Amino acid sequence: IFEKLVNEQIEKLRNPSMECVQNSHDEMENVISKDVQDHEKLDRFPILGKKIHFHLKQFLKDRLPIAKEQVNELINIELSCINTNHPDFSIENAIKLNKGSENGKTANLLLNLKTEKNAEILFCLVENYFPIVKQTVQDQVPKIIMYKVINHMKNNIQNELLNNLLNETDVNLLQESEENE
Repeated sequence: IFEKLVNEQIEKLRNPSMECVQNSHDEMENVISKDVQDHEKLDRFPILGKKIHFHLKQFLKDRLPIAKEQVNELINIELSCINTNHPDFSIENAIKLNKGSENGKTANLLLNLKTEKNAEILFCLVENYFPIVKQTVQDQVPKIIMYKVINHMKNNIQNELLNNLLNETDVNLLQESEENE
């Protein structure tokens, strides 16, 4: 039962994590659009500017499924194994915390308390374990975005743009805007 309850909670982290990746992608796409539009040298060569903008957005778009897949794997890894040996997880602490909540209950409810007590202990165990997983996911998702998208773009964008622009069939890439002629 503990594993099922924990896995249900872990699964709830998948959508917000995917939204984080998507929101980061959307924000980076906005930055690319703004930077290309605000770049004065590209105003002189509008066709080149449009092609650069297209290839930058395409390069970013190609990284999105890779980052999403890595985040998906992170959630699947967390679902695959509940680490009850994690140093921050303590069954004893969960039970001790629960024993403190027993005060004030009468002896004639002992039979009902046993079932209730098991449910409370189970709740405490889940409550004790889930923050460990949540912290891991909160730590790892931004790192995945950084590694799979931002750093990859930073390290490869110049070569990628150069290769794509050299392979362009449009011979008018360096045609100046009418304002500069």
